[in-house]
Amino acid sequence: MFNHENLKGKVAVVTGGGGVLCAAFAKTLAAQGCKVAVLDLNEGAAQKCADEINANGGEAIAVGCNVLELESMENARKTVNEKLGTCDILLNGAGGNNPKGTTTKDTLEKIDLVQKDENVKTFFDLDPNGISFVFNLNFLGTLIPTQVFAKDMAEKEKGTIIMVTSMPLDLLHVFLLTVPQKPLLRISPSGWQFILHRLESE
Repeated sequence: MFNHENLKGKVAVVTGGGGVLCAAFAKTLAAQGCKVAVLDLNEGAAQKCADEINANGGEAIAVGCNVLELESMENARKTVNEKLGTCDILLNGAGGNNPKGTTTKDTLEKIDLVQKDENVKTFFDLDPNGISFVFNLNFLGTLIPTQVFAKDMAEKEKGTIIMVTSMPLDLLHVFLLTVPQKPLLRISPSGWQFILHRLESE
């Protein structure tokens, strides 16, 4: 593993840190000397990750919070600031999918339009509530933490925001054409491309 001296002592906030992927990100940041705040809706999972980091000589805290609730994120920020300091690195990893917002087939066949099969879900069968859940979790669940933790970055005039998405943003159009099975997970990152550009200009 490369050692990045410039990361030592930095405060890193990882949302979705109780999950497998983001827990690995949190542990890697800690191994580089970052003080890590592991944020997750499942506080027990976040605590497990933080305990592993601390047991290996790192410094981490677990914070139970909901990325879809502004008040919850403000409380999380307060806890992080009090225990570790203001955020230098925000890794937005919270996200996911919902069966109601996902098709069961990669491609639509004409027979699917006339033959109803409860085991087959096409684009035309998607539940608006499922779509709304996926959009909110993957878009608003990144927007709100960014609004909250980027305040301290703006005041310090420095900081890093990392977006974890399901694909490279510049390949979005290719995947929309060839892999339409999870439409909202494919669409949400495109909104972040716009917001990241706006944040860079602020």
